[in-house]
Amino acid sequence: MRVVREVSALFSDPGFIRKANILSGAKGGWERWFQLELACHIAVSYIEGYKIKLEDSSVYPGTHMRADLVLKARRFSKTTTVVELKCQTAAETIEDFFDRVEDDIANIPDLARDREDIEPLYGELAKNHPGQVERFPFPESLTSPSGFVSFYQGAKWG
Repeated sequence: MRVVREVSALFSDPGFIRKANILSGAKGGWERWFQLELACHIAVSYIEGYKIKLEDSSVYPGTHMRADLVLKARRFSKTTTVVELKCQTAAETIEDFFDRVEDDIANIPDLARDREDIEPLYGELAKNHPGQVERFPFPESLTSPSGFVSFYQGAKWG
């Protein structure tokens, strides 16, 4: 299972797009709603395959940080996927959002808005983090966000 593919699947569902069009412009942002929707989607799609934890503080020992989602494979693998979400708020400029994303990447990683903003955001992040950033556009029926940028950092050993 690839989290990026599951995010794309959610944003191809017309019902989800209707909700996102309403909630993405809400004051205070919509990250928590999206976190719960993504966790529910993964749980329903992969109920046998993954144990899902929300707001998990065990992955960053010795810090106050919590991972938005932690996916642990139940069988055949000891794989753990840590997902950090960043959703741009309605009142946030792309520059402020970029700074917030970079702050998270500096501490630990994951990420997206206006169609003209996604390319510069992707370009700057890709320049700063070569080989770790990809972009994914959403359908035109979604007014905002226009897509997402995924930052991937593999496990560090030793």
